[in-house]
Amino acid sequence: MNLYRRLEIYIVLTVSTTQLYCSQNIEHNNWEGGAITRFGKYYFKNTKNVISVFQENGILKYEMSRKDSAILIESKERASVYQGWALFWDNRNSRLWIQSSDIGIFVWSHETSTNGFTEIVITPNKKNMIKNIPKGFYSLLPELDKEFCKKNGYSP
Repeated sequence: MNLYRRLEIYIVLTVSTTQLYCSQNIEHNNWEGGAITRFGKYYFKNTKNVISVFQENGILKYEMSRKDSAILIESKERASVYQGWALFWDNRNSRLWIQSSDIGIFVWSHETSTNGFTEIVITPNKKNMIKNIPKGFYSLLPELDKEFCKKNGYSP
């Protein structure tokens, strides 16, 4: 078998294994919040909420719903699953943070007045939100995003 054929087989096996690994959905029961870096369902320990993370045609999709299926948060952005991505549930502030290498940082913040969630794009003028990024989420960010956060008021 020539070298090119071996290389072709190696690439096909590597891509297939990666796709299989990345597409596996895992169920996490009694989840206490924090980092989400894999597809699956994350059932909250102390509430009747669940965060579902999946992909659809190469686009990262997520939603937070009650166990009775009422949707509280639903992804709007078009983040690629082929880029780096992470989600982070902040229990203390009831916020869902999203980072994607191709589209940036977003946060869904709970609004007590409406008992709903509002999506906020993290830009330099959102210094108050940047200062309140949870350390666990900050640790998941790529270096470029960490530099952006430090430049705009975050103190690790």
